Amino acid sequence: KDGVAEGLWIPRYLAEKHPEIKSITDLGKGDNWKLFTEPSSPDKGVLYACPPGWGCEVTIPQYYKALGLQEKFKLFSPGSGGAMKANIVRRLEQKEPIVTYYWSPTDLVGKYDMVMLESPAHDEQQWLCITDPNCPDPKPTGYKPGITKLVAASRLKEDAPDVVAYLEKQTIPNEVVNKLLAWADENKASTEDMANRFLQEHGDVWQSWLPDDVAAKLK
Repeated sequence: KDGVAEGLWIPRYLAEKHPEIKSITDLGKGDNWKLFTEPSSPDKGVLYACPPGWGCEVTIPQYYKALGLQEKFKLFSPGSGGAMKANIVRRLEQKEPIVTYYWSPTDLVGKYDMVMLESPAHDEQQWLCITDPNCPDPKPTGYKPGITKLVAASRLKEDAPDVVAYLEKQTIPNEVVNKLLAWADENKASTEDMANRFLQEHGDVWQSWLPDDVAAKLK
């Protein structure tokens, strides 16, 4: 329902303790960088970036320049997606401050209650610069919204219009997906297990997809 949310995230325990850090533009203000220092980097905060080959391998260094963080932060680039997640989880488990690129919906965001920092409104021209590693003067802008779609064979419109009407209503909020993914990761659950849990715990979402009599029967 909410699309794919990409950006810079901090844990909620940090956001609640430091309400002055709400936006990506707050990272470079004053001494906020000091919250994100580590033993290996006492003189600069650490901004957790992305592994080689990911799209954010380009965008995060460009944000780094756009936000003017070179004097206050250093970029940490993990070698793989697995290493990236492991580094983030280690700090979250220890309730340590961290600012990192991530996205939603994911099990990590659902399990550890991450908060995405606000960004300036998306500007398409500035976004083209953010996604170009050779663009010399990037400016802060919001990530381009990630749209998710449910697709079906076009013949369904004629063969099963009632099914199409149902599919058109089928949307799930990211918060619900995050929690389901976190539960599945913790319990080594199958997709069928996740579907059953969704039906059992989120009737407020799926009942709106169905006629009242069908929703009541399924419930």
